[in-house]
Amino acid sequence: MGGRGKAGSVPAEKMDRKRRVRVLRRMYKYLMHHGWLVSLAIVMMLTSNVLALVGPRLSGRAIDAISRVGGVDFDSVFIYTAGMAVVYIVSAILAYLTAVLMVHISQKVIYAMRREVFDHLLTLPVNYVDTHATG
Repeated sequence: MGGRGKAGSVPAEKMDRKRRVRVLRRMYKYLMHHGWLVSLAIVMMLTSNVLALVGPRLSGRAIDAISRVGGVDFDSVFIYTAGMAVVYIVSAILAYLTAVLMVHISQKVIYAMRREVFDHLLTLPVNYVDTHATG
């Protein structure tokens, strides 16, 4: 094996800190070409997670309304359960849209990277291609 992974790359645990920083900087440059989409995805993700955390709080309040000393406060229980339903539905929709947006961003970044590699390959002399193995 020689310490290399299946695709011939250095395994992640062998990558030193300096190289990781370089890779992250390069990825950052690609991502920042789509900065507003990345920002939108982050905001949607955070909103979805906060809404998912609001659900249990509403559930606790609904349980408190059920176990009141004077009896069940059905109006409060209905309001809290309806609020839970709305919060969880909106959270799920935002999570789905975030996933779709991240796939879209990933496809754009991959396209840009492939385009850059292809453009570089076009600048190489023919004898380079003849003397180096592909793969």
